[in-house]
Amino acid sequence: MKKLRLLKLSGPVRLCGQRTYLSNELRYLVWDGYPLGFLPSNFHPQNLVELQLPSSPIKQISTAISSSNKLKSLRLSCCRYLKETPDLSSLPCLERLHLMECVNLVKVHLSSGVHSRLGRVRLDGCIKLSNLPRSIQWTNLVEFHLSGCVKLENFPEIQGDMDRLDRLYLGNSGINGLPSSFEHLSGLQVLDLTGCQKLKNVPNNIFCRMKRLHSLYMERVAMTQLPSSIEHLSKLGILYFSHFQKQYTKHTKHFQMPFSFLGKRKRGNSTYLHLEMLSGLCNVTRLQLSNCNLSEESFPNDISSLSFLKYLDVSENNFVHIPASFIQLRKLGWIDLEHCRSLRTLTSLPPSIRYVNAHGCESLERYWIPSSEKSPDKRIFIFSECHKLVMDERNNMPSISPESQPQENFGIIYPATEIPHWCSHKIEEEERFKEGSGFQRRKYIGDHYNNVKGIFVCAVCVDVSKFANELSRSVLIELKINGYPLPDLGFSFENLSNQAAIFTHTAEYYDMDEKDFRPIINLMKKKPKLSEGPPNICDDSCCIEATIRFQNMNVKKWGIHIVMESEQAKTSEQGSCRMGSEDEKKIELIVSP
Repeated sequence: MKKLRLLKLSGPVRLCGQRTYLSNELRYLVWDGYPLGFLPSNFHPQNLVELQLPSSPIKQISTAISSSNKLKSLRLSCCRYLKETPDLSSLPCLERLHLMECVNLVKVHLSSGVHSRLGRVRLDGCIKLSNLPRSIQWTNLVEFHLSGCVKLENFPEIQGDMDRLDRLYLGNSGINGLPSSFEHLSGLQVLDLTGCQKLKNVPNNIFCRMKRLHSLYMERVAMTQLPSSIEHLSKLGILYFSHFQKQYTKHTKHFQMPFSFLGKRKRGNSTYLHLEMLSGLCNVTRLQLSNCNLSEESFPNDISSLSFLKYLDVSENNFVHIPASFIQLRKLGWIDLEHCRSLRTLTSLPPSIRYVNAHGCESLERYWIPSSEKSPDKRIFIFSECHKLVMDERNNMPSISPESQPQENFGIIYPATEIPHWCSHKIEEEERFKEGSGFQRRKYIGDHYNNVKGIFVCAVCVDVSKFANELSRSVLIELKINGYPLPDLGFSFENLSNQAAIFTHTAEYYDMDEKDFRPIINLMKKKPKLSEGPPNICDDSCCIEATIRFQNMNVKKWGIHIVMESEQAKTSEQGSCRMGSEDEKKIELIVSP
């Protein structure tokens, strides 16, 4: 095939014979797992545009491609025997260089850094890479990946403006400093320095010209404070900053609702961080300042200027009380206070708050969550391993008990070994719950469905996994009314050393047709989708189906409670939350696996 222009092979390919022939007319050569250590000596691809040989035992290719003046893309990812790149000075048209996870690559030859057409360079995962050009002048560079290059200590000097580079990833590399010429990267939009544990300082003027920077990740760095030039980042939307310590075990946060991630983390010492400069970053939507030795006095009084802030992570800090100014953050919906071990009271949260993680706040005694704003998401409050919480404080939290006539959807985790005494249907047969399984309970309500205001589901769970760091644990609670599913509420755990109660309440659902919130009574009036059911239930009955599923955990007991409109009055008269006998006769509990 002397005129072959495209050859693409994927998957395992076995060569027959001792000689391999490749056409010199090839434009595209894509061979996943190319089986040889060298390209054929008689291969002279002067017209080659793209060369891809990922996951191959290739050792050296410089002779073969030295005449490839038209080569634009060179991809040799996961080539574990490649130690040096060929001399790329003979490839003036090269635009893309991908050498990810070449674990033995030590040196990259890039013609002293002058390559005018180079647009994307990926060297992430090259754990032995220690040499780059001393200076670079890649005027068309758009993306540069050096994440995981643990032996790379020095970043090249920047020659002239490189304003087209918008993404630079240096996370978990050995970089111990940045040159003063770094400010020439004026077009940067994303800068990732996460896990640069040797990075102790950066030039103070580093951000002066980066007017487009939107995302700045500086988690687990050796720096103790941010450079003052950060105040020039007028378009900054995401800022993650935390100090590195050897005992640091915090897992990366994922901003996903309604799932929460709980884990054990050790406390360490870090240096005080000054935050006055943050008040000018009015466009920040996500802010992480974990493990920065912060107190409530650390935040400036005009923190309310962060008017777009939605996600705030201030875990592992020294708060005794959260700053009163937090109540002015009108868009704040997510706050992480995990392992703030000095936190005693939790107030001053805005009505927009929908997620609070106070796991491991061992000094927490009192809290108050304001009434919520309308949202299709359930509110989630996590108070696991907060053993100093006053019991009355838990029960007086808005919407946690039937007496409060709840009008919203929420989920709560708190330390407990029992489900609430007012829960009308309790299931405490621990031997029936097997690890990794799920059980279903159904309730059929007769002609009193017009009085239903909400449904509670409560479960007491404990971690029974023997593999503390390998397996994920989860609990998922599902509700259906007449066969119409409501939004599920799930919790995931990294580790849960003690028993905890998971509590969820549903009072409203979002009607997609009417684009508005509606009480669950509307679903109860609809014709059931379900065909199954006991024969003694009349046609206008309502089926409420609750399902709890769990993995690598044990649910020791759980219960379901249906809140009636008249229940508050009965509770006031009887001194308890138990249903009246007339209502009890109208409810039948059917158990099915």
